Amino acid sequence: MSGWEQQISRALQVFSLDSLRKKILVLAVGAALLPSLLTAIIYYTQSQRAVTARLTADLNGASMQAARTLDLWLKERVLELRVFASSYEVSENVGRRDNSRLSGYLASIQRRIGEYQALAVLDPTGRTLASTGPLPDARELPPNWLERVTLNDAVIGPGRRDSDTLASAVVAVPVTDARSAVLGSLTAVVDLRRGTSLIRDIPLASLIRVSLVTRDGEFRLGAGHQVPTSGDPIYPPARLLHLLPAATPAELPRDSMPLEGPIEIEGSDGTRFLARATPVPGTPWLVVADIPADEAYSQMDRLRLVTLWLIAGILLVVSALAYSVGLFIVRPLDRLIEGASKVAGGDLAVDLPVTTGGEVGALTRVFNTMVTRLREGRQELEELSITDQLTGLYNRRHLEHALATECERARRHGHPVSLLLLDIDHFKRYNDTHGHLAGDAVLRQVGQLLRETVRAGDCAARYGGEEFVVILPNTGVDGAVDLAERLRDRLRSEDFDGGAVTASVGVTQSPSKGFTPESLVAAADEALYRAKREGRDRVRR
Repeated sequence: MSGWEQQISRALQVFSLDSLRKKILVLAVGAALLPSLLTAIIYYTQSQRAVTARLTADLNGASMQAARTLDLWLKERVLELRVFASSYEVSENVGRRDNSRLSGYLASIQRRIGEYQALAVLDPTGRTLASTGPLPDARELPPNWLERVTLNDAVIGPGRRDSDTLASAVVAVPVTDARSAVLGSLTAVVDLRRGTSLIRDIPLASLIRVSLVTRDGEFRLGAGHQVPTSGDPIYPPARLLHLLPAATPAELPRDSMPLEGPIEIEGSDGTRFLARATPVPGTPWLVVADIPADEAYSQMDRLRLVTLWLIAGILLVVSALAYSVGLFIVRPLDRLIEGASKVAGGDLAVDLPVTTGGEVGALTRVFNTMVTRLREGRQELEELSITDQLTGLYNRRHLEHALATECERARRHGHPVSLLLLDIDHFKRYNDTHGHLAGDAVLRQVGQLLRETVRAGDCAARYGGEEFVVILPNTGVDGAVDLAERLRDRLRSEDFDGGAVTASVGVTQSPSKGFTPESLVAAADEALYRAKREGRDRVRR
């Protein structure tokens, strides 16, 4: 032991730290520093929750307020169009051949209200009767918009973005007569720039942007930080749907609240955002409020760095203390660890010397006792794993291994190996007639006869059911036949409760070359069945 180790050992003795229990106590005292670590983690977690709650409130408020604002503005447009559609000038001129009066009425509406880029009256089949400008593309309205208008419902399409500053949406309302019969639809191309100004008037937290997008992620209008200026998708459509509660690609919820917490979503440009989405009722639009994830969590990054440094400092102190005390705890246990490693590797020939008292000495004695019992248990298990419990002979598992070994030895040295396959005649009938206990007695007696008859170097095993196999190394077929006849005679002379018992035996010998364990068993099996076909109670080779 070096000088500094002796000094530490004397210091520990001064404080009565010479036992394992007291040394562990010192280590536990050092581990009391862990509450500091727990405090740092709790501080970080609470700070993260506070930032997340603030972001949730900001994003939630921005998206919901913008959705409500747009909803009210769109309802005003729909109400205006319903008023215009119910006018006498529209309902009385829908069916006439001359649509000049109807066109003039639409033009006057467009001049008075600048938010309409174009107005058109369509018949129930979608054919244009009168218009003030280019009609919208059919893709700008839902596929079933004519059916919905026929049912006296207003329809709002996803709209389009014609340029960086000009976006529009198509709104259609039914035209009815005095009996409320639907005569067609009044369709308007609404300029969305007024909606843009309404969104921009909403007070937004720093770095938050609000965007009106379709369910395909295409941008329509927005306000805030770095608002896109093209109609291309700003969010992947498949990922955008994750922002919707119970939304499907086919339809959007009319009246539903956004999710409880912000969702991290990746924009089409690869930038990651924290976002909240609120559907605009009655439209295929979503109001998405988002903020760049890096900016949102910049404060958390600083908190994470401080927490990591705090954890590192605590771990350094605890590690230094644990190492100092551990030197005197681990050293007496080294032999136990080495012995346990050997046992884990399968080596049970381990007997550790007991060189110390106290807890370590007691542990060593218990360890030695445990290894001794494991060694004895392994021996018992090995015997059980290769022994047939009923007959006391080897089982089929050991038989296959022994046969492969003897065949390999016979091929290598050129010695013969013979095989006996013995089957008790009519054993099933005997079993059914006299019961299984009587059948088991026959099997046990056959096992006893085999153990008494075969040589020490032979291998007698139960092959399965009422079949037995005897491997005869360095034995020719004549010697094997003699042994088989002796076994058959002895079995026939035994006195059983159910009467005489006979056996048929097939005998084979390994050829000079070109044989396998399987071929030997197959040859013996063929000889056995020939003995059965010829009347049983006989030996065939």
